[in-house]
Amino acid sequence: MNEQLTLIYGNDEYAVAEQAKASLKKWLGEGDHANAIDAIDGNVKTIGDAITIIGQVCNMLKQVDLFGDQKVIWLQNVSFLSTNNPGKSADVKAALTGLMDLFKANLQGNNRLLITVGGVDKRGAFYKWLNKSAEVFECSMPDKPWLMDEYARTHARRLFDHHNLKISDSLLEEFVQKSGTNVRQFASEVEKLSVHLGEKGEVSSKEIRMLVTPTREAAAWDLADALGAGNLGAALGLLRQLLAQRESTVGLLMGLSRRFREMLILRECMDRGWLTISGSGRYQKAVWADHPDADALLGAFGNADPRKLHSYRVMLLAQQAKRFSSVALQRGRTLILDCHETAMSSVVPEKVLLEVLLLKIHQ
Repeated sequence: MNEQLTLIYGNDEYAVAEQAKASLKKWLGEGDHANAIDAIDGNVKTIGDAITIIGQVCNMLKQVDLFGDQKVIWLQNVSFLSTNNPGKSADVKAALTGLMDLFKANLQGNNRLLITVGGVDKRGAFYKWLNKSAEVFECSMPDKPWLMDEYARTHARRLFDHHNLKISDSLLEEFVQKSGTNVRQFASEVEKLSVHLGEKGEVSSKEIRMLVTPTREAAAWDLADALGAGNLGAALGLLRQLLAQRESTVGLLMGLSRRFREMLILRECMDRGWLTISGSGRYQKAVWADHPDADALLGAFGNADPRKLHSYRVMLLAQQAKRFSSVALQRGRTLILDCHETAMSSVVPEKVLLEVLLLKIHQ
């Protein structure tokens, strides 16, 4: 492996930036090394500009420092390593081959090249060579929602550990549900908790509720939570907040419909003895029974199988589902569907329709 060359790519911008910091620290050590880094913006639109940038990188790599000091050329935001223009140009590919040849010929001196890019064409010769010859890091977020939740939990746990903050698995789930799955955003939220609690602090639900800024998705989740918990006042307040933020009425109704569907499934599972809530107080947890009928019915949901949800989330949803009968939950879904159809044609303000919906469900 060539120790003078590193590629970091992926759609998780925060993770890419953090890995770039780690690579620079590995090469240059601690401290301020601004003078040892030459940053080049590789976000270009034309073939000519891409070739010019590649030529500039090659020339800088060939320059040997008289005192033997290390120099890092950091090629950032590269736009010509994907399948789009200008990356698919034969002339650009030829210029990249010249860059490869420079390293194959054993680059002299202490110069190093760091490449950071959002997307890369893994079928291209340049990437294939990098993958064999350089240090390569992929920082990509999963494209499936159920995988994204686990990805977010993993990164959140690392951030809490980095700040020496203790947090239970259940509160970690509460944190992720409130702050969303954007790694950069919840990095800021963890930093906020760290400043408030100090070193080696322990995070409680109180700090999460007080300090963590909810995303729009989390606010919609809180609306469904308040309604599911029977807190009409909180539900109405959250509804007005979301509408003031110009949240989509259709989106809110879809979120409520999805919640009632989830609760209906869990209610049926509890009625059949497939799901129980064990423990008491803060130590409650969801427990699934090993039953062939459950495997046959729930397994048919595929990735939407409720048994694949985080146990803390299942416990919260099951607690809400216990407040309703299956008939009441089905009635709630029908009311939400009727409200959706009415909103499409009625002259009644959407705010009024939604508030009446919450009142009817709460009855």
